[in-house]
Amino acid sequence: MFFLWYICNMAKIPILHIPLTTPPRVHTISLFHMPQPHSFECLSTKRWGFDIWDCQGRIEFLDHNFAVEVYPGQSFITPPGSHVLGDFPAGRRSWFAGFYTAAPTDADETIAVQLDLHEHQTALAEAMRRAEHCWAVHSPRATQLLWGVLLDLAALSRRPASPAPHPVIAEAMEWIEQHLSEPFSVTELAKGIHVGRTVLSRLFRQHLHQSVVEYLRALRVRRAEAMLTQTDLPIKEIAARVGLSDPQHFNKTVRRQRGQSPTEIRRRHGE
Repeated sequence: MFFLWYICNMAKIPILHIPLTTPPRVHTISLFHMPQPHSFECLSTKRWGFDIWDCQGRIEFLDHNFAVEVYPGQSFITPPGSHVLGDFPAGRRSWFAGFYTAAPTDADETIAVQLDLHEHQTALAEAMRRAEHCWAVHSPRATQLLWGVLLDLAALSRRPASPAPHPVIAEAMEWIEQHLSEPFSVTELAKGIHVGRTVLSRLFRQHLHQSVVEYLRALRVRRAEAMLTQTDLPIKEIAARVGLSDPQHFNKTVRRQRGQSPTEIRRRHGE
């Protein structure tokens, strides 16, 4: 078999043995963006799959009787030979790579199927963005970038595992997904999920190491960046779709988060 599968006793997270002593052979690298509800069933053969999620959904491994909820800011590895069901009620968005590896050896790395990337998310997503650009122009640099991301994930997998999101945070994330195109306050979010604003803010700080406003701002900018680089939608419409309908405020928010204006991001991706 291409991989070994076991359950870590404490975290109940599957750990994969993956050959990474040599670079992977890339099959595809892309930003997968499907705004409408998306479900799929996939039976892979010898190819690995890798995602950095920017959406919320559920993945089920039928052949291993294992299912997991996925959230924005997590990575996910699908091993060869897996029979997988996916369900993304609010649409699917992720950096995705399909790749092949060498035969297993005693020097294989181990990577958790699911990881919370936390402060590493931005850097890894940027590496995937660069890899996707290199892949599009047939540059061998794409392989090196993906290899680096996978080795980083192996290093992160050696950290103590993170627990599942707090139920209140999970509910807040779902509510945000459903109302992302609307301008709402933290108070309105808290009211929508029937918790106090102070409690909600404390839980975000405690579990996500950022405020609700910081989480929401980063999410809106990530979604906007995906549409800027993967669609031809007018910038004004993209701003409205992520709840930042005022053009000046949208431009200022994106520039603060990315160091570039929405127009510059779109132009850079097209180069």
